[in-house]
Amino acid sequence: MGIRKNMEPLYIEGSHLTRVDRPTPGLHALSLGASRVLLIGAGPPRRKAAWSLVPERPRGDPADGPVRGLRERLEGGKITRFLLTREGLYLEVLQRELRWQVVADGSGLSCRPAEDLPVEGEPASAEAIEAAWLRGEGLLVEQQRLRIEAARAEASALLRTARERLKKRAAAVERDLLAAATSEERATFAALFVPAAAAARPGQTELRAVDWSTGEAREVSFPLAPDRPARLQLDALFARARRLRLAAAAVQRRRDDALLGVMMIDDALEALPAAGDEAAVKALLRGLAADFPGDIRLLPPSAQQGTSSPGPRCYRRYEGAGGHPILVGRDASSNDELTLKVARPRDLWVHARGHAGAHVIVPSWNVGASELLIDAATLAAHFSEARGEDRVEVQYTPRKHLRKRRGAAPGVVEVTQEKVIAVQVSPGRLERLLATVDRDLTPR
Repeated sequence: MGIRKNMEPLYIEGSHLTRVDRPTPGLHALSLGASRVLLIGAGPPRRKAAWSLVPERPRGDPADGPVRGLRERLEGGKITRFLLTREGLYLEVLQRELRWQVVADGSGLSCRPAEDLPVEGEPASAEAIEAAWLRGEGLLVEQQRLRIEAARAEASALLRTARERLKKRAAAVERDLLAAATSEERATFAALFVPAAAAARPGQTELRAVDWSTGEAREVSFPLAPDRPARLQLDALFARARRLRLAAAAVQRRRDDALLGVMMIDDALEALPAAGDEAAVKALLRGLAADFPGDIRLLPPSAQQGTSSPGPRCYRRYEGAGGHPILVGRDASSNDELTLKVARPRDLWVHARGHAGAHVIVPSWNVGASELLIDAATLAAHFSEARGEDRVEVQYTPRKHLRKRRGAAPGVVEVTQEKVIAVQVSPGRLERLLATVDRDLTPR
């Protein structure tokens, strides 16, 4: 905790917001002048946003798209309302005659144009603000602890999944080894009947022989399928035993490798609580992933299938009706990447009809979501040559009805089926959508 200069009174409402940062995921820092910084911790695993005041801006991660969006909307503005709500915090910021509301709760921190609706909350008292100052950098320490705990939990889940996979593999391989041993025994037994098979008649259902393996004569029999020659049946059994015998060494190595992996993962799970930071957790996982690359995956499958060093993202993300993400291509080449590589067959493709413009994708499209369709069509009209027109025809279709001809120019696709909507571009709707650019959403 820092010392207040001259013990000046603390306040938040009426402060000018000079800078927005996100020192670490889940923690935002709003600088209120030169000697006060409002720290806000919001989003999972928190169920309720937490806050404190510190004298200096903490260093941390560089600004990404969402932080740059917050800076554009909030920096230079004045905090006109600051309320404590049941879920966390509510702020209103007046910047260049635009009012923005900032909501921090268990789902994260969001910023959008303010609405003239009642907000359930209480103004922060002088005592609450003083207590926030006394909490100081404890919130930053707590956020780092939460991040480490989340990294450990994620690593533990990944390791336990890999452990179960390896245990199942070891059990399956053990069954293969048992089958090989059984097949070898059957082949040894079948060898007794080779002379009888040479003299067998067509349609015979059994071979007989004398077994001396115990030191005494014992008559034994071998059942036959009457529709196949006896010798071919014995040869098939000998061939199977030979194949399994040749593969036995490799099968045993697979079993031993799987059991070794289970033991190494058990050791890693024991060591995981002692990993003091995220780097230590990642180092532990990387070591195991190098030994078992097919079982311990550090990236989700979609990321593994892509390039190892992806370039800038090919789209901007906006939030449509119901909080649903809408993806908008940045240029002609990005349109191709978004539509042909990112979008899935049932995602909705939206485009201004008869105009050059951005490809717009609505992930996991629900046919009945009419407001979401209008939101996507509004963005398609805005990011096209038809920008500024009041009424624009927009085509839409599932991604599976598009194809790209060889040699076609970037961004040019063929539509095999489509529907058309004439969208009336509403300035209010457009302003709401543009305010959500690159909010931290995950396509569903």
